[in-house]
Amino acid sequence: LFDVLDALEFEKHSNKITVSVTTNGTLLKKSVREEYLSRIPHSITVFSIDAATPETFKKIRIFDCFDKVLENLYAFANERIQNRQFLKINCNVNILNVKEIVGLVDIAHKANVNCFEINPTDGFNQKLLVNKENCGLFRKAQLDIIERCEKLGVKYDFPKPLDLGMTENLIQITL
Repeated sequence: LFDVLDALEFEKHSNKITVSVTTNGTLLKKSVREEYLSRIPHSITVFSIDAATPETFKKIRIFDCFDKVLENLYAFANERIQNRQFLKINCNVNILNVKEIVGLVDIAHKANVNCFEINPTDGFNQKLLVNKENCGLFRKAQLDIIERCEKLGVKYDFPKPLDLGMTENLIQITL
């Protein structure tokens, strides 16, 4: 990133440009954060975190670095200038994390994010994705997330419903 900024002579225009970066947070150590925050005065930084526990994080991301990601997230949150260096968490929800994802609201709250964005996972591994058999779980997770966000005052965004609208298309038969 910094090499690209140098090549573009970014410093000449840094007060007129907002840079948006998405990161998994693993490499955002202190020296990188310091350079990033000092060189990029206007930014939107998105931490992509798909789990609320170390165990699930490792299942999804393979690497065992959940605690390091949270350490970097919280440090970044404290070091940024909140009115011009915006912070978001983005989460992709799938069958591996759907039952715990409401816990990410507490992480977002602690980090004082500007927005917590939650999406259903897209992909080819149909076993992990929302479907007609599990859509109720995803719908419940969305309702739980909304309730927790509203309780804690965390701004949230669901670009798509977690159940992809499947729940409302189901027919319930009561005998």
